[in-house]
Amino acid sequence: MSALAERKLQQALAALERGERERAEALCEEALERAPRHPRALHLLGALRLEQGREQEAREMLERAAALAPGEARLLRDLGYAELRTGRFAQAEERLRAALALGWRETAALVWLGQALAEQGKYGEAEALFRQAAEREPHAAGHWVNLGNAERLQGKAEAAERSYRRALALAPGHAGALLGLGQALEQGQRRREALEAYRRAAALAPSEAEPRYRLAVCLNLLGSHGEAERVLRALLADRPDHTDALNELGIALQELGRLEEAEACFRGAIEREPGNADWHANLGMAFLAQGRAREAVPCFERALALQPGHPRALGSLGLARLEAGDRAGGSELLERAIREGYSDARALCHLGTILHEAGQYGRAEACYRRALELDPGHADAETDLGFALLYRGNFADGWRHHERRFDTAPPRALRRLPTNPEAARRILASGEGRLAVWAEQGLGDEIVFASLLPQLLERGVELVYEADARLLPALRRSFPGASFVPRSDPPQPQLAAAQAQIAAGSLPGLLRNSLQDFAQARERFLLCDQARSQSYRERLERGRRGLCVAVSWKSTGRRRAVQWKKSASLAAFAPLARLPGVQLVDVQYGDTEAERAAFAQATGVEVVRFRDVDHFNDVEGVMAVIAACDLVITTSNVTAHFAGALGKPTWLIYLAARAPFHYWVPGPDGRSLWYPSVQIVTAPELASWEALLEHVARRLEQGSGAGAGKEPRGKKLAEPSSDG
Repeated sequence: MSALAERKLQQALAALERGERERAEALCEEALERAPRHPRALHLLGALRLEQGREQEAREMLERAAALAPGEARLLRDLGYAELRTGRFAQAEERLRAALALGWRETAALVWLGQALAEQGKYGEAEALFRQAAEREPHAAGHWVNLGNAERLQGKAEAAERSYRRALALAPGHAGALLGLGQALEQGQRRREALEAYRRAAALAPSEAEPRYRLAVCLNLLGSHGEAERVLRALLADRPDHTDALNELGIALQELGRLEEAEACFRGAIEREPGNADWHANLGMAFLAQGRAREAVPCFERALALQPGHPRALGSLGLARLEAGDRAGGSELLERAIREGYSDARALCHLGTILHEAGQYGRAEACYRRALELDPGHADAETDLGFALLYRGNFADGWRHHERRFDTAPPRALRRLPTNPEAARRILASGEGRLAVWAEQGLGDEIVFASLLPQLLERGVELVYEADARLLPALRRSFPGASFVPRSDPPQPQLAAAQAQIAAGSLPGLLRNSLQDFAQARERFLLCDQARSQSYRERLERGRRGLCVAVSWKSTGRRRAVQWKKSASLAAFAPLARLPGVQLVDVQYGDTEAERAAFAQATGVEVVRFRDVDHFNDVEGVMAVIAACDLVITTSNVTAHFAGALGKPTWLIYLAARAPFHYWVPGPDGRSLWYPSVQIVTAPELASWEALLEHVARRLEQGSGAGAGKEPRGKKLAEPSSDG
């Protein structure tokens, strides 16, 4: 080595001590021109390149230096760090272990080795190294974050939470600690606390993608899909290449019912990462949500080809084949999914949902029970178990499990207010005291639960009952002995002043625990405005063709991604138009003008609609029109509840004998247990709306007149799909 090269190196070191990095770099380059194999010059220039972010050049220089001076611990440490920065984690581990074996004990080397191990999935070894670093430098927040990450990745959520909180005590604005804390809390099923941690992390590091992405995922899991969409669109505006965010946006849009937009997102994710099984499975789910089962099948098949053990695709493929008409193939796949034995509670819960939607309630129940064995606190599994039991007629156990609906994410009850069910039970037993009942779900659910009002009042219970303001006139007219208040947030003060409070959805658990209990259901429990109803009746009679049939065909409830299963088109009702002497009356909420015009053009029959009724807000008017008709034919929506509450002869229709809700499972006589005037019209072979409405038309043709809806109580019109 030339003396001049050595002098240049010494000058470079002196410049570096003065902070003159550019001068040091130039001197190193001059030294290497004279002595290209000078290990210390290569080492110093490599370290400077590493500082500049030129990791690949740095690694190559440091590798050359290490070959010339293999026993230099500091050189091996720096080379290990360069390997780490260039994603060569196994090589980084090898270099850093060698440096430590040579006696290099700097804490940074422990941390880098821990990071190299963690990147290879060796979380236990990484945890031990991060713990050493934290013990050596307990006031360095970063060490606690690293430790928390290693603990979390091993499933040690509580330990990880402690480590992250230790980091935040040292550095309250540490975005990485907040991000990790959110993930640990989410791992422990504490999503609302996780959400706040993600919000803080995203606010502290607005340019970072991961906090915003995790925030959006958490929002989706909690049901805040609109906010999730806003977060994801802002993230994608900054990071258009973030494929995970694009997929998550698709999930949010699907839950918001914007299925074509969701489909576009999933297709975009597949174009970017065609080898990702999740993206194909999600596209399949988007097709299923639109009723496009045949298009869903190849998506799930592709997901399984990419990932044979995919936790959702096998069961979903079974459901898609069932929906596409392949009952044998679909059932076999669902059986196989069960045989392969999911060991993840969430996957089992999902498979249970698929089986439930396929009408296989017994197998769904088995999945939910297995999920609860694995995770006894899984609120979604327990709530869904409750629904499966209700479908099968096990009311006592079903209502008991149904009480976990408040703990699901998002809460199935939609609202949660203070209750004391035991005090409510005592009031019901004694008839003494004032009981407050608060509303918790949608308008149709409120009417279902209101069917219990006669029994409550017969027991002498003094009631203050909360309900949607649109229902109050009918409730007050029908039950003058009770006090009714409008649903509001915060609730009306009369509710809190009562001796006991209970959620309306908890009343059936006190009053409907066996099939025999439903014998107390009244055929009519709501009274309409008789004057308005008579007026509509007279208007219908002026132009009537004979039998007035009110029709309603679609649902736009809160779970819009699956509404196709509850929604037909008005065009599907065309078979009814050919029947002589039948007048169709539109009682569907929403704007139906275009559908009615198309129906008239296609069939030559005009569907009557009373334009002076606001079919969404004027519940009194809608009920008066229903009461003025002879028969109601409807899919599963609020119209069915109105008609059932009024005691109006009603045919409730749904596909393939798969009840959309537990309260539409027919009783032994083929009628709704909750509404005795509602006949269930379906059959396993009637799997399309066209076939079902042809069946309805034939039935109506065979039983003309105002009594068409009133068949003998003992006649069984349809059996629910059952698997024992």
